[in-house]
Amino acid sequence: MNASKYGHIDCLDDTFISAGGLICPTDKTTDKPAYRNHLAATIDIFLDGVFQGKSPNFAQLEDASSFGVNVTVRQDLKGTAHADIKPGCTNNQVLV
Repeated sequence: MNASKYGHIDCLDDTFISAGGLICPTDKTTDKPAYRNHLAATIDIFLDGVFQGKSPNFAQLEDASSFGVNVTVRQDLKGTAHADIKPGCTNNQVLV
């Protein structure tokens, strides 16, 4: 998911954004509180999907209209069904 009107600094408190020049430029016309709410909601949706077994959440993450800011979504689950997404490690290789 990409909220392309926002940058790295836009997730910080307004005090840091107004200091300017810290990380990258910001677009002063964008709604920073909406972006922060978007980030928090997206993380919550994802973590509930993974750790609470709420697999319908993954379909929500794939739907750009689900969010309070304009986003572009792209996904490639490599054939994995939403119901098969589980927490844990899938790397079975032993490193020597």
